[in-house]
Amino acid sequence: MLPPSAELRRFGLGLLLAMPVAMALWWFLLAPYLMLAMEPLVEWTLRLLWPQWGLGLEAKETLWQVNTTLPILEQPLRSAVFGLPWKRFSVAFALFWGLALATPGARPVLRRVRQLLLGSLAGIAPLVILMAVLYFHFELAVLINHRPYLTVQPPPYHVLALPYADWQFHLIGVGRQLALLILPTLGPVAVWAALNQPFLRAVVLSGPSAQIATSLPARASNSLPTTASTASDRADGT
Repeated sequence: MLPPSAELRRFGLGLLLAMPVAMALWWFLLAPYLMLAMEPLVEWTLRLLWPQWGLGLEAKETLWQVNTTLPILEQPLRSAVFGLPWKRFSVAFALFWGLALATPGARPVLRRVRQLLLGSLAGIAPLVILMAVLYFHFELAVLINHRPYLTVQPPPYHVLALPYADWQFHLIGVGRQLALLILPTLGPVAVWAALNQPFLRAVVLSGPSAQIATSLPARASNSLPTTASTASDRADGT
């Protein structure tokens, strides 16, 4: 295995090559298929968490449209509709692919493909569902409480539902920030780190520890002559 610094350089160069390729594949080719594949899972999860609203998911060009049975007070024949920006969530797939492809190592192609599938299905897919749930919960709370929060304004209509308490409303707002700012970037890194622990231990963790271990004997050897000379000077003085 190469020294840790060389492995880190290979990983950095791999990121420069693999990440644009993964982002391009996601944006231009795979994003619509991911949206269709994730749609029934997200719809099932929303219905499981909010069965009273009769939630249904419909795929649009740039979002998932969530149809509900929440009655609009100003228009009794209409129900509330929400939009979920699915690309904001599914970008986690591309980030994980870029990290996994950039990781150096003499692994066969089949093992690398297996890691991509495992991380995508067992790690990133549940993460996308979680982000969609957190985002929808925030939009639902803003509509029900009819209060602006985090630069989001409520729509110009009201629905018939019990409002959330203040502490619940602010906690749901934190969930929205996680869904849009934290989980799309740190989530793929966490999944990649869980699947590449040998690389992290060998390169990231062993590098600084090895430098510290080699520097300690050098410092000790440099301090010995100084100690010896100091003792001899004291002897001469006496």
